[in-house]
Amino acid sequence: MGTFDHAQPSVLLARPRPRETIFSVCSRTHWASGHIDARRTSTQLLGHGRGGVHHDFPRGMQHLRQVAGGQIGSLEVELCERTVLGVYWPFMSSTQRARVLRLCAASTPSTLNAVRAGVSWQIAPRHELRYCPKCLEIDQQTVGHGYWHTEHQWPGVWICPIDGEQLRYVTRSSKCAAWLTVEQAVGDSRLIELPRGALEVLRDVSLCCTWIASQSQASFEALGIMVRSRMRKAGVVRRELSVTADELKAVSSHFLPGMCEVMHFESFQGTKWMQDTLVDHRAGHPLRWAVLLSLHGSVAREDLECEYRDAIAQVPQRDLFDRGEHRRAVAPPEFYHALSEPTQIRQAARTLDVDANEIQSWIRRDRQLASHWRASRADARRHEAISAIEAFLRANPTCLRIDVLRSCLWAVRALERYDQAALARLLPAPITKHWRQLQLFG
Repeated sequence: MGTFDHAQPSVLLARPRPRETIFSVCSRTHWASGHIDARRTSTQLLGHGRGGVHHDFPRGMQHLRQVAGGQIGSLEVELCERTVLGVYWPFMSSTQRARVLRLCAASTPSTLNAVRAGVSWQIAPRHELRYCPKCLEIDQQTVGHGYWHTEHQWPGVWICPIDGEQLRYVTRSSKCAAWLTVEQAVGDSRLIELPRGALEVLRDVSLCCTWIASQSQASFEALGIMVRSRMRKAGVVRRELSVTADELKAVSSHFLPGMCEVMHFESFQGTKWMQDTLVDHRAGHPLRWAVLLSLHGSVAREDLECEYRDAIAQVPQRDLFDRGEHRRAVAPPEFYHALSEPTQIRQAARTLDVDANEIQSWIRRDRQLASHWRASRADARRHEAISAIEAFLRANPTCLRIDVLRSCLWAVRALERYDQAALARLLPAPITKHWRQLQLFG
């Protein structure tokens, strides 16, 4: 038996269709070539014999490009458009991207776990083969055959983002699924059991995943601002800068409890996954961000793009004149204009219809307005202290100085710090030595 020359392909690669996965292209090539042995086709196309059962992250892409003869584009573009890597790509750093490209280019099947570990973010990367019956029917009418769509293979996508149909998944074992085509999978596919009301939730998640995959580079900070802004507009949180545990519990109540039993959503229990995603950026799995974005607000592509641009403008940026320190982006011009006059922050917030507590938390991080904030806080504290002492004096007209100190000690301490003249004017006169004796002998 003669040896096989990998440099000379004996099969003609099938023409890739729009948004068709690499696995689907190789599967159609395998069955069109008339080969019986799946390992032979895998060796000819990818340079190793295990490509027929690994559809999510193909290895041997450099070998496939040589075999394709110009039908396959650049390695990065093909991996993003024709594998599940496209939904993970926006969250990966340049180092992670270079590593994954190197691993996928090599014809070494043992690097599969290394590739999956580089994109998992503490969630097991399960990618069942899925297809949309309606898309399959349309593909058969337009191009004459069906194929696996990339957007159907993303984690958490159980509703087709194109026509809203529920996806079916393959139940075959990995040994029987070598170079499986869509037409072959129809008889062995099934629907997942969904709790009541889950179709609408999964539809929004699918649309959010599609939007995430369309981004060249996603900013964890901007996505966090988007999520917290949506929560505040929905009324489930009071501030955008910090979210309490009770508020996160209220947010989790919007997510159907039965959804934790759906495949790919088993880890979405409680509030820890939300805390990890919003606080620890290393836990930023794309499915987690898709769920958080879908809980509140619109999931239309135009609305998500608009909110993301606004969030990008609020991300902390490096100031070249502050010795490399980072500070939060400046407030809106209307807010600066409202504070340019002698007014309190609370009044400026009321004028702009913004929550005063949120503005106060935000403005402490803006050094340009720190002095104004301190003065406003001192003025508000002084007014509160004066009002408290005056109310006590009206309720107790014959009280002594010691009575005011006992009942309104916080107000006395505040006026000692901010307005000692007002304190001296409000407090009753101090009792002189032998005052009670002088009254008795009058």
